[in-house]
Amino acid sequence: MEPRTIILSDLHLGRPDGAASAASFAGIAEACDRLIVNGDCAELHHERYRKLAALELERLREVCLVRGTKLELLAGNHDPLIGPRILALARGRVLVTHGDAFHPALAPWSRAANVMHRAFTETFERERLRLGDCEARFAAARAAAEAEWRFEGAGASHSTVWRLMTRPIAVLRMLHYWTRFNTLASDFADEYLPHAQTIIVGHSHRAGISSVRGRTIVNTGAYSFPGKPHALLLDGEQCSLHRLRLTRFRYTCEEDPSARWQLAAAPDQAGDARPIAEQMNRPAS
Repeated sequence: MEPRTIILSDLHLGRPDGAASAASFAGIAEACDRLIVNGDCAELHHERYRKLAALELERLREVCLVRGTKLELLAGNHDPLIGPRILALARGRVLVTHGDAFHPALAPWSRAANVMHRAFTETFERERLRLGDCEARFAAARAAAEAEWRFEGAGASHSTVWRLMTRPIAVLRMLHYWTRFNTLASDFADEYLPHAQTIIVGHSHRAGISSVRGRTIVNTGAYSFPGKPHALLLDGEQCSLHRLRLTRFRYTCEEDPSARWQLAAAPDQAGDARPIAEQMNRPAS
């Protein structure tokens, strides 16, 4: 029997504008057999937030352990060492990755965009022959994230309404990125897991669901700006996207989903030279 799986992203535990607390996810952990956090779970890299982030991360592990829920953490640009970069579920029909590796600047609206772009490009070109394109792209994303931390001094910055108001060009770059993000996700799947029917991402913090070239692209949103966190529920052959509500310091999924869809039958992958699902479920180098 397939595990009942919930996928979240961008909790940013330890940061004041992140998710309320690890304990607030107790109800979510109770509602599934497997909980996947798709990048940026905790602010482990940030000098100001690192101690609380590590404590909250340990509490999240305990929340899941007590309830018998398997916790899996995928890496994002704020926690690139926390776990693998990609998962393929449901025999390769569902692809889960944070999304920061889609663009060489990671966050084109950031003050460090040029620095990140340069670090990404240099690392990718240096490592692609040794690691292969997919792993080199993830290594490049990690290098770009680290370049941003050095640029910022104490860790990566994060977008707020006030910061965006003082930099109108950043708003335009963010809006442009949002319009392209789902296409970039589908392009990524074309390159590395072409049989994926549904792609689950985070990173841009903009929750939503759309269709690109026959694929369903789902962004589970974030708990900080611009908010609207969601959960993706994978139950057997059925996917559903649920808005999360915080009531009395406890997150719960809305009973009526924002969207629900059925996975199509898995194609015969015999003879396909591209990576199969099992090969994709590995940590980045």
